[in-house]
Amino acid sequence: MPGVDEKHDDILRYLDRIFSMFFEYYGGGRVLRDPMLMRIKEAGVSRSPDIQILLPENLGLLKGIQVIGASDLVIEVVSPGSERIDRIQKLEEYERGGVKEYWIIDPIHKEALFYLLNTNGLYERQIPDENDRYYCSVVKGLWISIPTLWQKPIPTGSQILEWLKGMKP
Repeated sequence: MPGVDEKHDDILRYLDRIFSMFFEYYGGGRVLRDPMLMRIKEAGVSRSPDIQILLPENLGLLKGIQVIGASDLVIEVVSPGSERIDRIQKLEEYERGGVKEYWIIDPIHKEALFYLLNTNGLYERQIPDENDRYYCSVVKGLWISIPTLWQKPIPTGSQILEWLKGMKP
């Protein structure tokens, strides 16, 4: 298995910081990263998402080296060669398995896709607002400015903290 490139790693570190700092500042869930497994019996799969989020009410799903069931939010950062898997195969598996929200971040094409599970158990694509911000549905109050995903260098911890202080969960 090839490693990830610098941009992929930057995006993962940035998103990890955003969610981790949000949870520390406001209280809340848990950020898990690859290689933590997510075993979804309903979909018949085990995956190690780049990032998975468990909200406080679902922390009991974490059992040692794996999450037994669907995480609340899963984020995959596209790598060369993983585009079809992330955009089609995982999208279908996560939908079938009940992952409430799924983000696909594609640094190659500078594209961010957001999907939310509707009441029929199907993903609906969510559109960022006119300021290119996406408001997370699962983690109430958290939003991300999409252009910052492609920024180099990624925002610092102190910049993220200042930004998070303006969010209202």
